[in-house]
Amino acid sequence: MAGNTVYVQGSYVDVHDNEVVNLSIDKAGEVHVGYGEEHGGAAGGLPKELQRKGIVANLEWLRDRGLLDDDYQPVYRNVQVNQLAAIADKIGEVYEIRNRWSVFERFWGKQKDCLRSSFAQLNANSEKHKEFSEKILKHIR
Repeated sequence: MAGNTVYVQGSYVDVHDNEVVNLSIDKAGEVHVGYGEEHGGAAGGLPKELQRKGIVANLEWLRDRGLLDDDYQPVYRNVQVNQLAAIADKIGEVYEIRNRWSVFERFWGKQKDCLRSSFAQLNANSEKHKEFSEKILKHIR
């Protein structure tokens, strides 16, 4: 989505660069962005690279822990960007997704450079990351 701008103010939506974007607002008032089929997934659905039984099971597990919503979008009050990057990296590693950053950029609406740099800046030795890894990352398989 680099170079595209989406402005949302009240019920007003302005999408630049003719990008096909599906916006939805959940009951908590969080805005979710989904992309059309030309981006690799069904409108608002999983990109084709994530439509594998094991990946879906992991996304459901993350949803059940409150990190993702029913559409497998991040629940930002429960998960930080660096944790999302760690999840994307782990899923990409386990399921050998070569273009993992691009896939999750399309799916979660977070720029791949942001995800990649957040992952690179993770302090794997920090207590907070160790706890997250123990509670969450070790269960992704």
